[in-house]
Amino acid sequence: SLPAGLIDSNEPIETTASRELKEETNLDLHTITQITPFLFNTSGITNESTAVLFGSCTGTINNAGNEESENIEVFLMTKKEVQFLIERTDIMIGAKAWFIFDKFITGTWSNK
Repeated sequence: SLPAGLIDSNEPIETTASRELKEETNLDLHTITQITPFLFNTSGITNESTAVLFGSCTGTINNAGNEESENIEVFLMTKKEVQFLIERTDIMIGAKAWFIFDKFITGTWSNK
């Protein structure tokens, strides 16, 4: 999975992404390169939507900001390592994560 969370009030997506990244990994969002539009996860079944932010971060990883119910282990991976991960057949990866990983590898996401 990837760092994720809910937007508080009407905060900008950049603020949500920065806050959740810090809480779940202790990393600081440094540069934003792309933000997807809000996309429905299961159109017609729920009004839940997702936006994905691509960027870079700085800092030292730790889980001090995790809630008690969260069990998060952070992996820093190169594009080659992520490619190997999504080609594995002995694990299951969430659909959203797989597509995000693929876009990270290929660099083909477009906001157009």
